[in-house]
Amino acid sequence: MEGLMAAEASDKRKDRLAAALKENLRRRKAQARAKATLSPKPQGRGTGRESGLEDQPQAGPKSAPKRI
Repeated sequence: MEGLMAAEASDKRKDRLAAALKENLRRRKAQARAKATLSPKPQGRGTGRESGLEDQPQAGPKSAPKRI
């Protein structure tokens, strides 16, 4: 009898935890969506097209050429 009651309690606990995890995931996804729509796109941080670096000239060597 006690084993049956313990199993039921364990099942109820697992169900509560699963529901809490699902709700937490929904909340986090909603926060991520809200954050993505509010924040502007970063500029000048990357090296791709979105950063605007493709139009800049390539840098030359950092040291002076060696004399022969």
